[in-house]
Order: sequence, then structure tokens, then C-alpha cells
Amino acid sequence: MKINFKIIIAFSIVIIMAIGRLYDERLSLSFINISVVFSVIYLLTTFTTLNIYNKLSRNTISLTLIFIAIYYTASILYNTIFHFHSYEGLFVSIDKLLKYILITLLSINIIISLSDKGLIQWVYRFLMGISFILILLAIFKIALNGLNGIDRLSVAGGGPIVFARWVISGCTILFYTIDKKYKTIKIAILVISSSLVILAGSKGPIIGIILSVGLLYFIQQRKLLRSLIPITILSFLVLFVILPNVAEFLPGRLQHMADIDKIINGTSGQARLDFYTKSFQMIGQHPFGVGIGNWAIEYMQISGREDVRLGYYPHNIIVETFAEGGVIIGLLLIFILCYTFIITRRGLRLTQKDQSQYIKLSFILFCFYLINSCVSGDLNDARFMFLYMSLTISSIKSVSRNALA
Repeated sequence: MKINFKIIIAFSIVIIMAIGRLYDERLSLSFINISVVFSVIYLLTTFTTLNIYNKLSRNTISLTLIFIAIYYTASILYNTIFHFHSYEGLFVSIDKLLKYILITLLSINIIISLSDKGLIQWVYRFLMGISFILILLAIFKIALNGLNGIDRLSVAGGGPIVFARWVISGCTILFYTIDKKYKTIKIAILVISSSLVILAGSKGPIIGIILSVGLLYFIQQRKLLRSLIPITILSFLVLFVILPNVAEFLPGRLQHMADIDKIINGTSGQARLDFYTKSFQMIGQHPFGVGIGNWAIEYMQISGREDVRLGYYPHNIIVETFAEGGVIIGLLLIFILCYTFIITRRGLRLTQKDQSQYIKLSFILFCFYLINSCVSGDLNDARFMFLYMSLTISSIKSVSRNALA
């Protein structure tokens, strides 16, 4: 495969993943919508790639996610025939399914099918590039307006949480891929990025990256249970002993982010608890799922509320999957998550240290987006979790292939 084609594939996948939809009205210029242009490039590139190689990945994760797509399609047909709610609700379900199939499923299938080191490298270069563009936009925004009037920093139409995720993931890629001789530049970028993440005021991404690094350390240990004990003790001390005692000495924004009581008992925490409780009721009443995109409809019926927009979600990808897909699909999601942990542990143990950088990088970011997907976002927002899952698997396959060559 020629290098130019690798670049096109990587670019199209990263761009469509960043946009998150095939059409975004926010990207309209005077006479053209940029998202449509990128979507056409993406679809032509991915379907051309599938045609050239004339195969779909038979990897366990790819096949499982294809089955989930088939199940969700069947659920839409079933609900349309037997439990029709409204055309608006049907549109939400179809839109969510198409995003899953055409963006998430298609992209990760390409990555796992090829498992090409060059493609993996280019994907990470473009991901890091987008991250640094957002960092520059944030610096430019602060330079123009100062910090006055900025409650929580965000740029390019995304929220503070999304911005913080991009900055943290970009810095993680930088740490693992840039040569050690650029140590000073790396430190400078990390300091600037850390400041921007704090200004974004999002606790989830910060906690997520710390836990993700801890998980990487954990799965590399030969005796997992023995290493779990000090990690658990350290986490408890940091969260419930150190942070509460140092919070009052921190600046205002950091003090708010370090307040564990607000994290657990705040408005958003209580709302999520209600979402989870009602979701468990859904699972009990509908063990085969309420259907993709129908969580909000069922939630309003159970709670008696009428102010929840169609397409809303419980802010937890595992709870959402069990509620909308049912017990079978929920267990399949748990299976592929566990499968990724197991194969990563095995891959790291069989891989030399100097060849494992992309496996470690992919696994950290997979864990990072998994943790974030358990507190925020829906199936479409979890596309990055699936992206880094596929990059983890393809990195392992790429190293294994080179070792046998």
C-alpha cells in the first residue's frame, strides 16, 4: 500500500471521528458545508479500501460490533412495527444507528483489517495535530479576551469536557511518539496544556488520565492481585484523605475540582444516579432492550417527566447499552472490553519494550475514553473509545506480524 493512500485513509478517519457526524450544520460556509466534503472523502476512501482488500476484519471485536449493529437494526424494525412512538423518535434511532455503522464500525474495521504500523502512526499524527490546533485556538482566545468572562474554557463549538479530552489525549500522544531529544519542548507543551485543562474546569478527564496510567501499570504486573492492593490504597488516600485536606489551600478553580463532596453529591452526580436507577428498571422490564435511541422515551414514561429531549442518554455507555440493547448486547460490550484488557496484557508481555510504545499509548487512551464514556456521553460519543480499542488491537497485531517477518 502506497504511503499517500495511508495518509488519506488516516486523515479521513480522524476528521470524521473528530466531527462525529456525516453532516454538521455548524461547518457551513457561504456556499458549501465542509463536513459534507470530508464525509464524501471518508466514504470514498473507506469503501475503496474495503474493495481493494476485499475483506472485512474477522477479529473478535469487529465481528462482535457487527452483530451489535445487526441487533440494533432489528430493534428499530421491531419497534417501528409493534411499538411505534413517533416519526421524530424513529429518526433519532436511525440517525444514531447510521452514525454507529458508518463512522464507528466502518473506521475501526478498516484499522483492524489493515493493522498497518504506518497507518497507525499517521492516525496518531493527525489526532495530535487536531489537539494542537485546539490548543492554539484556546491560547488565541485567551490572548484576545483575557481570562475575564471565561467561566470554563472551550473552543471550536465544543464543550469544556470535549476540549479537555482533546488536550489530554494530544499530550499523551506527544509523550509517547516525540523523540526524547525534544524533552524541553515536550515539557513546555505539557505545562501549557495542563493550565488549559484546569481552565476548562472538567474533573472527569483529569481523573480519567490518572486512572488510565494506573491501569497500564496494573496490567503489566505479573501478579495482578498483589499490585491491586497498593493501587487501591493509594487511590483511597489521594481521593479521600489528601484532596479534601489540601483543597482549601488551592486557587478557586482547582479548589472546586478537588472537592470530592461536590463530585459525588453535586447536581450532575445526583442526576446521573437517577438516570442509572431508572435504567435498571428499564432493563428489568425490557431484558431485550428498549431499542437504540429510545432511552429517553422510556425514561419519561418511568419517571413521569416530559422535559427530556428525544435521543437523550444516561451518560454511561455500559448502562446505555444494557438499557437500549438489552442484556445480550450489554454482556457483549463487557466481553469486548475484557477481551481488550486480556489481549493487551498478553501483547505487552510478549513484546519487547522498544516495540511497545503504540500498544501502551493506545491502551492508555482506550482506558481514558472508556472511563470518560462511563460518566458522560452516548454511543456516538464513545466512538473514540472504540477507535483506541481498535488501535490497541491493530498495534499488537502489527508488532506480532513484524516479529514473525
